[in-house]
Amino acid sequence: MATFAIYYKDTKEPSKNELIVINRGAQILRIIIENYRRLEEINKANERFELATKATLSVIWDWDVLTDKMFWSKGIQKFFGYSPEDLSNDSYTWEKYIHPDDLIEVKESIQLALKSENDYWEKDYRFLKTSGEYSFVLDRGFIVRNRDGKPQRMVGSITDITFERNLQSLLENASRLAKMGSWEIDLVNSKVFYSKITREIHEFDDSFEPTVENGVNFYKEGYSREAIMNAMSDAIMKGLSWDIELEITTSKGNNRWVRAMGEPEFIDGNCVRLYGNFQDINDRKLAELKLQELNDTLEKRAKQLAVSNDELQQFAYVSSHDLQEPLRMVTSFLTLLQKKYGDQLDDKATQYIHYAVDGAQRMRHVILDLLEYSRVGSNEEALKKIDLKTLIEEILILHRKQIQDIDASFSIEPLPVIYSLETPVRQVFQNLISNSLKYHATNTRPIITIESKEYEKYNEFSIADNGIGIDEQFKDKIFQIFQRLHTKDNYSGTGVGLAICKKVMDNLGGVIWLDTTYQNGAKFCFKIPKNKH
Repeated sequence: MATFAIYYKDTKEPSKNELIVINRGAQILRIIIENYRRLEEINKANERFELATKATLSVIWDWDVLTDKMFWSKGIQKFFGYSPEDLSNDSYTWEKYIHPDDLIEVKESIQLALKSENDYWEKDYRFLKTSGEYSFVLDRGFIVRNRDGKPQRMVGSITDITFERNLQSLLENASRLAKMGSWEIDLVNSKVFYSKITREIHEFDDSFEPTVENGVNFYKEGYSREAIMNAMSDAIMKGLSWDIELEITTSKGNNRWVRAMGEPEFIDGNCVRLYGNFQDINDRKLAELKLQELNDTLEKRAKQLAVSNDELQQFAYVSSHDLQEPLRMVTSFLTLLQKKYGDQLDDKATQYIHYAVDGAQRMRHVILDLLEYSRVGSNEEALKKIDLKTLIEEILILHRKQIQDIDASFSIEPLPVIYSLETPVRQVFQNLISNSLKYHATNTRPIITIESKEYEKYNEFSIADNGIGIDEQFKDKIFQIFQRLHTKDNYSGTGVGLAICKKVMDNLGGVIWLDTTYQNGAKFCFKIPKNKH
């Protein structure tokens, strides 16, 4: 203890009592100085604490376990709206603000932590704000114990994790919609983690503990299991990631297609972790496999139809060629018979010869029309620009004599230049114009009108006449091959022309129909798709 000596001017020595007083004064002064220093340190500590609580995004709390009193930092007001003084003067008030569904679980976890030897406690729950809304919080505490290990105080912090929880919820919902879960393999500690959705995909129960071995065994034997083992091996040895579609058998024995994705993680050149995603693609994969099966079937059928079509075309050509020769012979010999022995035949025999020749000629026309029908779509000509005005003029020249004989007139609107196949387009116009000339009314001058309209994806044309017309009930029948509405005595033809038009339009990707609203005769409309050039 320091001794203070006061010397007077006369240098008189202090008495014993004076020395006692002086020493006591020195002690008191020392205590005052020490307390001041401690108070200054406390103030600095409080200042640091206040600054720390302002800087942190958490609410600091201090719970006196023995008195059940709480101290709250000012963060409680900043984040939840409560006055820290009001809450600090109350008893264990945070129970009032815990969501009722979470309260029992929170209290049980605190009591369990206090009774255990663990010094740390952590729990997430919902905390009520003054606005009436609940926030998700993460509450952490450190337990201060006495020498006997009994808890005295508990100091901790509350962090608002509402944003993170909502983000996690959105992620889980998105993962659930995508049927995608996560997984992780800790190669250092030999631990495997499967997310909830990954467990659902595998149809695990809550007690199942995944391992590397049983995880691999869920993949079907053969390609799937070998593929995942090779992928994991390449990841560990070569650092390669994987993204493959494989088939598994769930714990309930159901086969399921999955998309397995994985990435390796290396530290100091060693693979320490594998992680990735696991997606249920069973519905999509089954539909894809079914579609592939249908495509394979269609491709096989298409090849068979192509071969059959080639054979039919060859048959039609050969048949028509081979049949025409006997018909020519029949016609020729019957004609010779009539010329050489005509004076020896009676009228009945002459009529029979006429019927036979006429039948042979009609048979020849049928064969030629059938051959033309079979050849529709078989040509391999290239797309080209077609001036329809010129094309119509060429067709009218071919029918010039017939047009003159019946005194027919044409009303033709300006026609476009289209980009298509010339021969099929010519066949359509040729057959429709020919029909309009053929089926004219005997007491009316034939008038044929050709019009066109242009649309974004196609050109539409119509050929109308003032002839005998077609009853609406036959609008579909007329496009069938060899379907005639009139006898050969009234109108010639084989009933193939409109069938050819229908087949041509089908091959061009267009459509043809009878306009049943037209009442002045017959009106046919058709659309020719526009091709890029």
